[in-house]
Parts: sequence; C-alpha cells; structure tokens
Amino acid sequence: MATLPSLKALQAFATTATYRSMSQAATALCVSQSAISHQIKLLESQLGCRLLDRSSHPLQLTQAGDSLAQVLHDSFGRIELVCQQLRAPSKQLLRIVAQTSIAVEWLAPRLAEFHASHPDIDTLLHMESSLESLDSQQADLVIGTWPCPQGFVSQAFGTEWWFPVCHPRLFASQTQWCPADIVKTPLVTSEQGSDWQLWCQQQALPPPAATQYQQVTLALLAAKTVSSGYGFALSNSFLAFDAVTRGELVALTQWRYPLPWGQYHCHYRPDHKRRETAAILAFLQQSWQQTRLV
Repeated sequence: MATLPSLKALQAFATTATYRSMSQAATALCVSQSAISHQIKLLESQLGCRLLDRSSHPLQLTQAGDSLAQVLHDSFGRIELVCQQLRAPSKQLLRIVAQTSIAVEWLAPRLAEFHASHPDIDTLLHMESSLESLDSQQADLVIGTWPCPQGFVSQAFGTEWWFPVCHPRLFASQTQWCPADIVKTPLVTSEQGSDWQLWCQQQALPPPAATQYQQVTLALLAAKTVSSGYGFALSNSFLAFDAVTRGELVALTQWRYPLPWGQYHCHYRPDHKRRETAAILAFLQQSWQQTRLV
C-alpha cells in the first residue's frame, strides 16, 4: 500500500489553493508563510510534480495541482462533516400522540418553544381523533381525555372547563347576554347535542330544540364554525385560548361547567426516556397553567 503524503502538507496545499496565496493560507492556519512554503515543497517532492506556478500573482495551480486540490477540498469537506456529526450530542426522540383538537390548536404551536429550551430533544407529534385508532405501542406520551393505556402512568393537567364561545361580532350584537339568550341562537355541537344539554342543566334551562343544532365531529370544528360569526359553540382553554387571545373568539367563562367526558391527562411510560419525558411533562404543565382562561 502506497504511503500517503503528510496530512499537514496536504492541508497547507489545499488552503493555499483556496486562497491562491501562501500568506493568506498561513494566516488561516496560524503558521508562518515559510512553513506553508516548506510543506508545499515537501509535498511536491513526495509526489514528483509541481503543484503551483509561483511566478504568477495570484498563484496559479498547475494541471496536477488543480486535480489534487479538487480531491482535497471534497475529502476535507467530508471529514469536517463527519467530525461535526460525531461531536454533536445524539438527540432523543419523543413520540407524542394527542387528540386531534388539542394537537392542532394547543400543542403544535407550542413545540417550537419547547425545542428552543431543549435542543437535545426531538419530538414527533401525531394526532388521533378516536380511542379506537390509537396505537399506544407507537407512542412515548399520549395526551387527551382517553383512559390510561396499559403500561403507562398518568399525570392530570388539572380541572378543565367548557364554556360558550362566539365571534366578537355576534357578542357585540347585544349589550348584555344571559344563558337564556344563548340557547336562542344556533348552537354548534361536537357531541350530538349532549354537550349543550349538559350545559343547559347546569344553567337550569330546558334543553334546546333539536332544530337548533349544527353538528360537527370535533370540538375543534365547532370552534372554527362559530369563528365565522355563526352561533355559539362550547369550548375550553386548550382549544380556545389562542383564538380568544387573537380576538377571533369571545369566551363567556362565567357560564362554565366541568368537562363531562373526562379531564385531560398526559399518559407516559414511567421507566422509558426518563429525562426527556420529565422535561416535556414539566413544559406541558407550565404551558397549561399559562393558557387557562378560567
């Protein structure tokens, strides 16, 4: 196997070829110009050919020098890339599955903040609309109102409330609202009317007429429907906070009631990726506290 020239000589030549100047190459490598000249002469001696035309200014490469310079630039570039990858700390991936509404409206917009605080942790967010389609084996964390999957433990976010929301234009159409006024408007429901029936029970009102309902399949869609100015929907802080903050919805939180089909939890594997899981659990709990409307 042929002996390769010294790495120091190859580096001196490659840097000189880049700058077309021995003095600039010397500055870049923090050595003297004479050291650069010595290394290139040594390399030419080892290869048995001239690499530079020293009579021109700036320096010009010979045909042999040009061929070697192209190979060296490519090789040094590859070496630098591999070294960067080796020096970089390996990232831990957390696979998060969240119910559709909370994933779209609450969690996805906040993950950038988490990544800024924890650059060594990657996340993969997936949303599911139903418990039947949930594959907990493909997740490290499961967020929603679903029961705790086998092999997981749970951390509750805290009590969540449902309350009426509407477009600011509809809210401004009356100087004062009361629960009886709300049930006279079109009502958007994501629970086939049971959400509004429970709300009416809390307000001591008769249930709304079936003809008042506009049905959708998700609470997210209910909030989106009324954001155009059509009627009222029932929503919560997870789904409505950002829209209320942007002035797209008005939340009538004084007429709230507890989430009737379960509170939001974060289910996680207790002995799996402990440091990363602890970091995102703390972040999610803090974010929930900061986005509560009631």
